[in-house]
Amino acid sequence: MEKKVMLSILSQQTVLGEEPETTDLQTEGVLRSYGNGKFTLVYQESELTGLEGTRTTFKIDKDCVSLMREGEVNSELIFQKGKRYQSMYQTQYGALELGISTHRLSVRAGESAGKLDVTYTTELNHVLTGEHDLHVEYRVILPHAATPGTRRKKSRTAKITLQAAPKPPEDRPTRRT
Repeated sequence: MEKKVMLSILSQQTVLGEEPETTDLQTEGVLRSYGNGKFTLVYQESELTGLEGTRTTFKIDKDCVSLMREGEVNSELIFQKGKRYQSMYQTQYGALELGISTHRLSVRAGESAGKLDVTYTTELNHVLTGEHDLHVEYRVILPHAATPGTRRKKSRTAKITLQAAPKPPEDRPTRRT
């Protein structure tokens, strides 16, 4: 089954010797469910990420996540806690052999919403080059929900509670002014 989702992707990358770089992307994508807790999330990269023209796919399983990119950049990164994987990272300038070591992986994926958290390091030619934190959240876009760029009318409701004024005690006269 395929559903439209709103994705929130927060990525922090620290290249050794430099200040951390953070990317925060909000975009629409597609969630596909394959049963047994297996899903894919697919979205198009934008100019913000520097990968415009690239389609990104997350293959999600309970203890393993693959991140595949096709287009301007071609790669497959596999995240599995405590494991190290080698991958080819193909760019328009050539291919790089990239090592990925996953230190933390948390997957909470469902039919209507989910979260992925990955902490990993990268190596080029067996030399540590960066530390990365990736946080992905998705939520199904309901058919009646507004799409980005449109405004929904907000309905105004107010709850009014009426209370009777306390009665003056019977044995005291009330003052008139």
